[in-house]
Amino acid sequence: MENHIYISKTFEEDIPIFRDSFPIVADNILLRSFMRFLYQHLLMFFSKEANLVEKSIFQRSDNDLLCLKSGIKLHLYLNQVPKGTVKMPPKLSLRPHTLSSWQMIAEMGLHVSVEGKVFSVLTIAPELLTTKVISVSPKDKIAQWQVLGYQGALLSHFIEPIYVQSISVGNEDLRGMQMTLSHQIEDVTNQLPVLYSMMRPHISAVPTVASASADNVGPVTYGFNGSEGDRSIEVVDGLIGRTIVESPFKSGPALASRLCKAEMLRYFKIVANDAQRQDLLDTHSYREAKSLATQYQEAKSVWRTTLMQQGFGSWPEKLMVSDNFDI
Repeated sequence: MENHIYISKTFEEDIPIFRDSFPIVADNILLRSFMRFLYQHLLMFFSKEANLVEKSIFQRSDNDLLCLKSGIKLHLYLNQVPKGTVKMPPKLSLRPHTLSSWQMIAEMGLHVSVEGKVFSVLTIAPELLTTKVISVSPKDKIAQWQVLGYQGALLSHFIEPIYVQSISVGNEDLRGMQMTLSHQIEDVTNQLPVLYSMMRPHISAVPTVASASADNVGPVTYGFNGSEGDRSIEVVDGLIGRTIVESPFKSGPALASRLCKAEMLRYFKIVANDAQRQDLLDTHSYREAKSLATQYQEAKSVWRTTLMQQGFGSWPEKLMVSDNFDI
C-alpha cells in the first residue's frame, strides 16, 4: 500500500521581503514547513520507542543514511504556475537556430525576484544583483529541488535525497513549466554524486483552491504555514519575516517564526544529539553545518555549473553573513 505526502503552496503572490536578518519568503515557507515535518519524523525514528518508530516515514537504508519507507511518495501542489516560468505563445515555432528559438531558450534561463519584480539573470543590470536583496525565482528553486532533493543541506546529514514524484498546478497552461523543467534538469544526472539524480516529476493541471480577488490591491505579504502534528497554523508577515501578533501560533514575545533559520538549526542539533552525531554537534555555525554536507554541496556545484554551461545563466550568490550564527 502506498502512502502519499502532499506539499502545497497556495499564495497569490510571492512575498516581497527583505528587512529581517532571516526573511521568510513564500518558497521558504513551503520548503521549511516540509523540513519541519521531516525533522519531526526523524525525532520519532531516533526515539527508539517502537510505536513512534513504526509511525515514522523513515527506515534504515544500505548506507549510513535513512530513506523513505517503501511505498511513500511525495506530491507538490501549486495554485499557480511559479513565477519565472516562460509563457509560450500558442503557435510558437521552436525550429533550431531561429530567433524565436533563441529567445525562448533565454527566457527558460534563471530568473530572480527583485523587490517583487521578476527579471532574467541574462538581462538584469549587474548593479541590481549587488545592491538589492534578491531571491531566485520559484521556478528555478523547484528545478533545483528536483536535482538536489527537498530536504536541503542540513537534513542531508541524516537522510537520502527526497524527490517529488508529481507537481499539480491550479488551472494553468503548463507547457512553459514543463519545457523549462525538462531543459534545465537534463544531462546532469551522470555528473552527480552517488544518491543524487535528476527527477522528472509528472506535471498536471488541477482545479485551483484559491484565486486572487478583484478587490485585492497590492502584493500579498502574509504567509500561512503548518504541517502534520501542528495544533495551529502560524501567520508570518513576509515584509518583516516575523509572526504577526494575531497569529494562532506564536513562538514567544519576539515573534520569531518557527520556520526561521535559527529554528531549523535548533531542530538539527536535537536530531544530531538523538542520532549520536557528535561531529555535527561540534559545528560552530549554521553555515558550517551546511558546508559539511559534502555530497549535497558537490551536487549543488554540479547542478549550477551545468546550468551555466547550457546558457541558462549563473546562479546568483547571496551574502552569507546571516548564516554565521549558532544557538
